[in-house]
Amino acid sequence: MLDLGEWNVLILPATGVITALLLLVLDLTARPKRSLPFTILALLGLLAEAVFLRILAPAQGMLSLDPMAGVLALPIVVGAALAVAVSEGYIDEAGVRAGEYYALLFLALAGMLLLTMAVHLAAVFLGLEILSIGLYALTGINRRSPLSAEAAFKYLVMGGMASGIVLFGIALLYGATGSLTLQDIGVALGENFPPTALLALVLLAAGFGFKVALAPFQMWTPDVYQGAPTPVSLFMSVGGKAAGFAALLRLIAYAFAPAWGAWRLPLALLALFTMLWGNFAALRQDNLKRMLAYSSVAHAGYLLAGLVAFSLEGWSAVVFYLMAYAAMTGGAFAVLAALENPGESGAGLTLEDVHGLADGNPAMAAALAVFLLSLTGIPPLAGFWAKVFVFGAAIKSGLSWLAVLGFLNGAFSALYYLRVVAEMYSRTPRKAPIPVGRLAATGIFLALALVIILGLWPKIWW
Repeated sequence: MLDLGEWNVLILPATGVITALLLLVLDLTARPKRSLPFTILALLGLLAEAVFLRILAPAQGMLSLDPMAGVLALPIVVGAALAVAVSEGYIDEAGVRAGEYYALLFLALAGMLLLTMAVHLAAVFLGLEILSIGLYALTGINRRSPLSAEAAFKYLVMGGMASGIVLFGIALLYGATGSLTLQDIGVALGENFPPTALLALVLLAAGFGFKVALAPFQMWTPDVYQGAPTPVSLFMSVGGKAAGFAALLRLIAYAFAPAWGAWRLPLALLALFTMLWGNFAALRQDNLKRMLAYSSVAHAGYLLAGLVAFSLEGWSAVVFYLMAYAAMTGGAFAVLAALENPGESGAGLTLEDVHGLADGNPAMAAALAVFLLSLTGIPPLAGFWAKVFVFGAAIKSGLSWLAVLGFLNGAFSALYYLRVVAEMYSRTPRKAPIPVGRLAATGIFLALALVIILGLWPKIWW
C-alpha cells in the first residue's frame, strides 16, 4: 500500500483540486471546440481517485483515511463518474464551457471527499463549504436558462443560511466541550448532555438536514433539482447526500454516541416525518426531476433510520444503501439527462414526454424501469436489500415501529414510481428514437449492472 505518512489524508481531495486545475489549464491553452478532451481528462481524474481509494494506507489527523472513509467515498466517485458520462452531450448542446463545468464538478468532489474523512469540526465545515460553493456555481452554470439562474439564487441564499446554522452549532459545541475533535467531544460530553450541547446537536441536525434534504429542511430540493442541469442534479443528489450522511455518521458515532438516549427518539421521528413528506409530495409531481427530488427526500428518511438504529449493523446498512442509491438514483437521472434536450426550457422531462418511450427507445425505457423498480424496493434489485438491511437493523435496535412504517412508506412509493413505468410502456404511435451518446449509454449500463449485481449478490459489498 502507498504510505506517505500524514500526507495520505490529503491525496484524495488534492487529486480533485489538481484535476480541476488541469481542466482549467486545458481550457485556457488548447481551447478544444468539443467537450470530449475535457471528458477524458475528467474520467482519468476519477480513475485516479478510485485507484487511490484502493492503495492508500490508513492515516489519521484532522482527517481520517480509514475503512469507513474508503467505503463512504465510493458512492461519491460513482455519482461523479455517472455525471461526467452524461455531461458531454449536455455541454455541447447547451453551449457551456466544458473546462469551468468540469473544474467546478471536481472542486465539489474534493469537498465531498474531505467531508467523508473529517474528524475535526474545522475540517467538517471546510469540506461542507467547498462542496457547497462548487454546487452553487454548477446549478447556475447554464446562463441561457432563467430557471437555472433562479435555482442557483435560491440554493445560494438558503445554503448560506444552513452553513451559518452549522457554524453556530460548531461554536456552541466548542464552548461546551473545549474541543473541535469529534472523539474528544464524545469524551468531554460523556453521558451528561448539557443544554448547550443539546442545542448544538439541534443546529447541526438542521444544517446537515438541509444538505441531505431531510424534512422540513428540504424546501430547496425540488426547485434546485429541476432548475439545475440534469447531470448536476444527478451529482448533487448522489454525491451531496453521501457526503452529508458520511459527516452525520461520524458525528453520531464519535461525538454524540455516549448520550445516544437523548437524541435517538427525536431523530427517529424526524426520519419518519421525512419519509412521509417525501413520498406524499412526490405523488403529486408530473415533472420527473421534481419527482426524483422528493423521492430523494424520502430516501434520506430511510437512511436516517439506519443511523438512529445506533449499531454497527445499522451503520453498515447505511453504507450499502448509499452505494445502491448512487446506482439507482444516479442511473435514473442519467437516463433523463440522456433523453432531454438542453436547448429547450431546461425544466426537464414530464410524464407526457416519456409516454410510449419503450416504443422509440426500448433500451432506455427498460433501464429507467429497472432503476425505478429498485427505488421502489422490488426484489431482487439493490433497493430491496437496502431497505431490508436498514429496517432490519432498526427492528433489532428496538425501533420496530419505525421499520414497519418505513416499509409501508416504501410500498406507498410504488404509486408514483410505477406510474412512470406505466407511461413508458403505454400503447402509442411509434416515436422517433432519441439518440443517446455512447459514453452516456455506457454509464447507464454500468449503473444498471451495479443495481442488478447488488440485488442478486448483496453480500458482495461486505
